[in-house]
Amino acid sequence: QCVWPVSDTLFIVDSTLGIAPYDHVQETRFIEKVLGTMRITSNQTRIALAQFTPQPRHEFSLASEGGENAVAAVQRLQFVGCDSATDRNRCEPTASVNSIAAFSLKEGNRKTIPDVIVVISSSKWPIPELIL
Repeated sequence: QCVWPVSDTLFIVDSTLGIAPYDHVQETRFIEKVLGTMRITSNQTRIALAQFTPQPRHEFSLASEGGENAVAAVQRLQFVGCDSATDRNRCEPTASVNSIAAFSLKEGNRKTIPDVIVVISSSKWPIPELIL
């Protein structure tokens, strides 16, 4: 079994209406499996989690969850797809992956420890940075 290298890792999960609730469950199961390969402690790997709904939702930061608490937080993650009929921005993206990462990884930037961003998305809702 592979062991994830020491890093400050941000998972950004697609929670838009471009995916089905079942797909959101699959995303969280994938994260749970990855967390099982990490040594999550304050001086080893630290993780953060955000959702793209398409508005940003910061679920927890690098400093707030570790080990079993992180897995439990991922298991509690709710699908929060945007409803264009009620959303004041009509579900247009109000944040980019870069801005979500800048906020979520602000406690990162440890010397010799890389910051890692894992974006889990679908092709139905393109990541703003990838729109040409």
